Amino acid sequence: PSFPPSPGPPPAGASMDKSAKAPVITIFDHRGCSRQPKEYQGPAANAVEDEMMVKAQSLKISVSEQSAAKLLQENLSSMFGK
Repeated sequence: PSFPPSPGPPPAGASMDKSAKAPVITIFDHRGCSRQPKEYQGPAANAVEDEMMVKAQSLKISVSEQSAAKLLQENLSSMFGK
């Protein structure tokens, strides 16, 4: 298959994405489970693949200022031993 060319590095002066979105990957493995999987809506493969799925999303990640400050302090303490 032919793929489009890579967009390459961002242009000089390009700003950072501040959307606070991050990839979230969920793995569903229903092998051996009696629950009927409802997450996948496509056609069945009639094989073991029907009991497995990988879901990828781009979700906004929110963290409180207090949690962010605590994590920063812990990392700085472990990096610089203070």
